[in-house]
Amino acid sequence: MGEPQPLEFDNPVGMLDDEDDATLARIDEGMAEIEAGQADALDELRREIAVRCSR
Repeated sequence: MGEPQPLEFDNPVGMLDDEDDATLARIDEGMAEIEAGQADALDELRREIAVRCSR
């Protein structure tokens, strides 16, 4: 078994094809809301998954 590659947080990977600017912006907004205490992270995530899976 080979050695795992170290994580490089200073050199982020570019956007993947299935990620668009709107998705990344919403992720940033959600993280800011969580950090500000405006959202319950787990419950919000469950609601968002349920909405997206029902489409």
